[in-house]
Formats: sequence, C-alpha cells, structure tokens
Amino acid sequence: EYGPGHREVAATLANLAEALGELGCEQQQLLLLKRALAIEEGEYGLEHAQVAVTLVQLGEVYGKLGDEERQRESLQQALEIQERALGPEHRDLAPTLCALAHAYGALGAVAVRCDLLSRALAIQDREPGPAHGELASLLESLSSAYGDLGDTCRRRELLERALEIKKRTYGPEHHEVATTLFGLALALYAGREHRGALEALEEARELLVRTRGAEHRDASRASRLLEDWRA
Repeated sequence: EYGPGHREVAATLANLAEALGELGCEQQQLLLLKRALAIEEGEYGLEHAQVAVTLVQLGEVYGKLGDEERQRESLQQALEIQERALGPEHRDLAPTLCALAHAYGALGAVAVRCDLLSRALAIQDREPGPAHGELASLLESLSSAYGDLGDTCRRRELLERALEIKKRTYGPEHHEVATTLFGLALALYAGREHRGALEALEEARELLVRTRGAEHRDASRASRLLEDWRA
C-alpha cells in the first residue's frame, strides 16, 4: 500500500489525467497533472526526466485551455531539465522543441519558433531513422515559420523535402501527399514562380479529387484557387 506522496500515486494520477483529457475534461486533467508533478518533484527531485515528461503534458493542457504563456513556461522548464539530464542534442528533445516552438508561435514570436524547429530538425537529421510522417510534419511546420519570416525559398525547399518523404511513407496516391502539394503550390506562388505553382496546384487538386472526392472541402478549395490563379 502506498502513501499519498508515492511515485506510483503520481503515475496513477497521470494516467487518470490522460483519460480525462481524452474526454475533453481539461480543467480536471490540469489539476491531476499538477498533483502528479508535485509528487514527482518530491520523489525524484526537480531535475529528473520524469518531471520533464509531466511538464510537457502540463504544457499541452495549458495550450488546449488557451493559456499560451503558461504553456510556454511549462515547456521551457521541461526543455531545460531535458538538456541538463540528457544533453542538448539528444533525440528525446525534438518533440519538446516542437511543442515549445508551437507555444512561441501562438505568442507571435515567429523567429523563436523558427529557431526551435530548426534545432529539432537538426537533431533528427543527426540521428536519421526511416523517413516518416512525423518528420514530414516537422518540415512543414518549419516551412510555415520561414514563410511567416518571408523566406519563400527556404519555405519551398522544406516543403519539397516533406513531399518526397510523404510519397515514400504513404505512397504517391495519398491525400497527405495532396496536402503537401497544395502547400508547395502556395509557396511557389508566394515566390512568384507562377507556372510551377499552377502545376503543383493542378496536381494537388486532381489527387484530392481521387482520394477525397470532388465535393470535399479541400478539393473545392483547390478548384476555387485554381480558377483565381488562371483568371
């Protein structure tokens, strides 16, 4: 039998918090995670990797509740713990870097968002595994950050890389490929490469029609945009 401050109680609280989160009960989830965090800090110490895990979970909940500043604070604290415990280039830092980048983006700090995502990508590139959708998602997030900074060339390069990964991961006839093609078309258009943009958008629309159906909102949006660009 465990006392109220035992690490097994913290683990149970975290599991219950996850279940409540799946039910959309974020406030209750937040309270349980705070209780779990307090126990873990007492049991493991403030610098333990498990404390960082719970801080990341707290950050995610704060994000769902629209509290971007507390989201950023929790994730920043988690990252600093992971850096000291694991080293600044450990692969486990990449998800935390991505989450923190999202928090900074929500606060309007686009340059910081870009730096954090670039660091996450560098970590993944140093420890290459099989190309997968998670890496493609990171590339697309980073391309969006560069787009916000006005770097259309880097935006396009990252999307082209994401596109190749998605083709290998999902196959060329998947709607995820169409989504990235659509983003690439927008990037090309922003860079005044109108011919390439039209070709990418046409390919995206045709693929969306085949995979989603002509009435799907993404296919309809691509069709409308194609008409505008041709006008």
